[in-house]
Amino acid sequence: MDVLDWFKKKSEPPKYLKDLCGTFGNVPHAELAINIFNAIIPTSVLFSKAVVQVVDFFLDDANQMARSEIAMIHQGSTSEQDSSRMIMRYVREALRLRPLVSLSSFQPSQPTHCAVCRCLSHCGGSCPCS
Repeated sequence: MDVLDWFKKKSEPPKYLKDLCGTFGNVPHAELAINIFNAIIPTSVLFSKAVVQVVDFFLDDANQMARSEIAMIHQGSTSEQDSSRMIMRYVREALRLRPLVSLSSFQPSQPTHCAVCRCLSHCGGSCPCS
């Protein structure tokens, strides 16, 4: 069962859609479906990129030890919920070390300080870096 079948009124909506409809009152199905898709599409792009980054991070030879630890957690005797929680720690660390959005090309709109003498870079020639 998917949202499109429900939208076309071919089946009963799943519980999460019933709850969503109840939250917003008497919203037409078409409007609710549009809002769901508007939320899902941009989110799926970022989610896909995050999955690729995490997999790439742990496939790197430098992270072979962590990759082995994740495999042991997955094969271990802990509950699925505990395993997921432990693995998510690794996922968050991978995303911290390789963020989805890099600010390295950030160009501040305000004048920056000179790295040599700490004056503003538009100081007019009064510092050694001009």
